[in-house]
Amino acid sequence: MDAYTQLFRAAHAGAYGMNTLPEPSRTQREAGDYAKGTGSFQGTPVVIENPRGSLRKWWADDGTSGENLQLFHYGYFEGVNGADGDEMDCYIGPYPESDQVFVVNQFVRGAFDEHKVMLGFPDRRTAEAAYLSNFKPGWDGLNSCVACTVAQLKDWMTQGDVRKPLTPDQLSQDGRKSMDKVLWDNADQPIGATLAQVLYGIRVDDAQDSLIFDAVSAADILEDSEGVVVLDALVVPFRKLETRMTILKKVMDRAGGELSVAAMQVTAPFRKNGTTNVAAIFELSDGQTLTIFFHNPDVTPQKILPSDDLVSWKWMLNKKDITIIVAPERGRDLNVRNVARRVMMLAQKNSARFVTANSKRAAVMESIQTLKSEFETKTEALNGLLSEIADLEVQVASKPAVVKPEPQPDPQPEPQPVIEPEPQPDHEPVIEPDPQPGPEPEPEPVIEPDPQPEPKPVIEPQPEPEPVALAEEAALVAAGFANVHANDWVTSVEKDGKKLQFNVRVFGEPTQYRLTKSVTFPGITGASQDMGTYDDAAAAVAVAKAESDAFLAAPEPVIEPEAVTPEPTHSEQFESYLRAIEEAKTASTLEAMPGMLEQIRVDARLNDGEAEELLALAGDDAAPAVEPDPTLTADEQAAAEAAAAAEAEAAADAEAERVAAEVAAAEADAARVAAEAAAQAEAEAQAHAAARAADSAFIQSAADGKEDFYDKTVTDQLAALAAKYAGDDGFADLIAQAKTAAKNFFVAEFKRKVA
Repeated sequence: MDAYTQLFRAAHAGAYGMNTLPEPSRTQREAGDYAKGTGSFQGTPVVIENPRGSLRKWWADDGTSGENLQLFHYGYFEGVNGADGDEMDCYIGPYPESDQVFVVNQFVRGAFDEHKVMLGFPDRRTAEAAYLSNFKPGWDGLNSCVACTVAQLKDWMTQGDVRKPLTPDQLSQDGRKSMDKVLWDNADQPIGATLAQVLYGIRVDDAQDSLIFDAVSAADILEDSEGVVVLDALVVPFRKLETRMTILKKVMDRAGGELSVAAMQVTAPFRKNGTTNVAAIFELSDGQTLTIFFHNPDVTPQKILPSDDLVSWKWMLNKKDITIIVAPERGRDLNVRNVARRVMMLAQKNSARFVTANSKRAAVMESIQTLKSEFETKTEALNGLLSEIADLEVQVASKPAVVKPEPQPDPQPEPQPVIEPEPQPDHEPVIEPDPQPGPEPEPEPVIEPDPQPEPKPVIEPQPEPEPVALAEEAALVAAGFANVHANDWVTSVEKDGKKLQFNVRVFGEPTQYRLTKSVTFPGITGASQDMGTYDDAAAAVAVAKAESDAFLAAPEPVIEPEAVTPEPTHSEQFESYLRAIEEAKTASTLEAMPGMLEQIRVDARLNDGEAEELLALAGDDAAPAVEPDPTLTADEQAAAEAAAAAEAEAAADAEAERVAAEVAAAEADAARVAAEAAAQAEAEAQAHAAARAADSAFIQSAADGKEDFYDKTVTDQLAALAAKYAGDDGFADLIAQAKTAAKNFFVAEFKRKVA
């Protein structure tokens, strides 16, 4: 039994569930002396007072009273007292497999009141909308909402201070206390501990997860959508990110000792906690990985522009977060060489254990891969058999009805021939008697003719009924639908991580076919959308096929990667000057080093163009001075300097023309992007209007009592739409009518059961 069904049964085991238990009185309600449902949410005991769809009555101190329709199971955590002294309240949504929970800090009249814990909701927006759906429009009790894992929730309820509002800094790290901060000296050595002791502390905190021995990949990062901002450490302009990461790679190579960086990858921008992120992954020579997460903390965190400054907020060695260890200096930028040296020293210490752990893991993974291959082979064979069964069912459904032949009467026996007696002579001959009498001859048996059988009544064959159900079922099977329940058929198509699912529900007399669809993204399940009710399955299948074809044919936006110019090979003197310039920039002392810039201009050890490149990196675009030639006269020297100046001026003019051309190209590109954005906005507006129209039609159908409120898909969709349009005046009256219709339906059903 899945978690949803277990909680559903637990919810309806109490006095307010669909059963024959009497409804508690007001006295019993206030005293809590009545039957309640008990269950478990991911190992945490919960008591459910009101199941989804029931009416929860209330009485206020001012003498007023009322009742609210519960759109979600409502109860409390058994044995956990909240801020108001009673056991902590919770709402349970339709997605009990969610690995996130949300704690609402409820305020009343501007002061903290209590917590409401939202369980079984896929994301924060849905959880907040579900909370607000239990109150009248305009309710301002939702002060804040904090997301956490189930392990963090248990730790906070047992060890935290539940008498005050919950904030993220009160949560433990993954259900455990965070690692201690490590401070480093100027030689990049940990203060008060050895490097081995620091690594031991990381492994102890890692416990049984073994994240420190599990390398990360870009696919792992893009699949992960969770994380808490730890600190801001390294600020890097986005358009220079890959170049700076290449410089960091060289620094890590020099600081790594026996280890080196084998490869470096910068991921495509991805969304995390409502902010756009970019990750740089360095793969070391022994298979370990170092990952740096960057985000955009400005006023447009959901976008990354080429001019944005990205802030590193998390450093990972393999899959273990070590930010608090290698970058504890909150609030100021760090020298990348220092951070790289710290990480590489930890990676070198961890290398031997990492190699040993992964050699054993390789054998396990090979065994797992073998089992997966066997599973896929058997699954393919099973699908082939199911396809053959479906084809046979179609053939059976298409065959005409078999007409049985009329029964024939038994054949009549032929009459026996008449034997004429032989003629007797006139005189009987005298027969002398034998001396001894012989035996008397036996009489010849008389053959009686067989009795004629009575004729049997002729039974006219009745025409067999047309196989309508089989034909409709065959149409669904041929279209790729699978029967997941007695009256439910499901099919889906996938594209680029998105999944479009269709559901056909068979109901009514005569039979009708209701089609719904939903779009699912990784980790997010969208609400169902009603696509209409049809008299035959073929019509529903045709609509689903058209939607699927449009979904698969829709073009995906192509993101052109930024061209990266290969880094030229430079002289050793260039690398030395480059390190000095980087350190001076980090320390903000570049303006105080004119002597180094002058030395760069006249240093003969630099290759052609290296002096200009270094001066450009240092922000000094002045042309190199012409070195005096003792063999020239003063006039000749002046002429040489004038020629050099003219050449520099011509180069500057050419550079200005190049910049102007790039600006013009950028403006044209910006105009193109703006036009595309406007077209996309118009398309989104049209899609939004169509979605609103479809949602309005469904809510109107529910308000008119045309929907089956016992159908989970109907109530779930109605609850999702109520949450989606909470506070929308255009839907307020319609949603209220639908809620009233649902309320009247369940009240009538409850009275009918009691009667």
